[in-house]
Amino acid sequence: MIRDLRKKFILVAMLSTMLVLTAIMGVVNFSNYREMLDRADEMTALLEQNDGKFPEEPSWHEQDDTETPPAKPENNKKDKSRFSVETPFETRYFTVTVDENGEVTDCDLDRIAAVDEETAEEYTQTAQQKNKTTGFQGIYRYRVTETEDGAKYVFLLVVIFSRMVFRPVEESIQKQKRFITDASHELKTPLTIIDANTEVMEMESGESQYHGREQKWQRINDYRYLIKKDQRRKNTRWTNCPPGIFSFY
Repeated sequence: MIRDLRKKFILVAMLSTMLVLTAIMGVVNFSNYREMLDRADEMTALLEQNDGKFPEEPSWHEQDDTETPPAKPENNKKDKSRFSVETPFETRYFTVTVDENGEVTDCDLDRIAAVDEETAEEYTQTAQQKNKTTGFQGIYRYRVTETEDGAKYVFLLVVIFSRMVFRPVEESIQKQKRFITDASHELKTPLTIIDANTEVMEMESGESQYHGREQKWQRINDYRYLIKKDQRRKNTRWTNCPPGIFSFY
């Protein structure tokens, strides 16, 4: 009887844990999904308000010292907190303009290389059939804006926002690498003193059977080697060799 109760208790505990973990994962994934949608919609709205381009603000070095900088609207505070100065350079998007009959009149593909005019027209036709203001077309989030001559479609690549989910993990790895590097520099002096004292003791009383200090040094050097190797791998640039470079005559 006790064994049956123990099995039931283990089963109930396992099911409860699975339900709690599933609920937590569902809430986290839904929150990340909503965050991605909100960010994509804000960016498509920003592009739509500026005719398919990011707003350009005058830099400080381009202004005269006697000139008063232009006042910024209050609604830009939220955009500034969510978008950085690098956002226009790392965002992939394209715009398509159609006339009143739904025919494509212009395609702006300067900010993307994976889409040609034919593919852009196909995406636009599919978005027209859905008859929605915003939505998804494959991996692109689009927004439709009515104009005097027709409509403008803004397609934004949303896969790039997946790095937001892994940003805490990346920051944690960087902090661990920085800690190992700093700790190795801080431990050099005490370990050197310990080595010197150990050598003096071995000269007076013979060799010690413990080799913990060598293992500590080896472990620290291994950590530093792995960090340096990872940095060198990130900084490596690959290039194509011209044909015939390995031919020796």
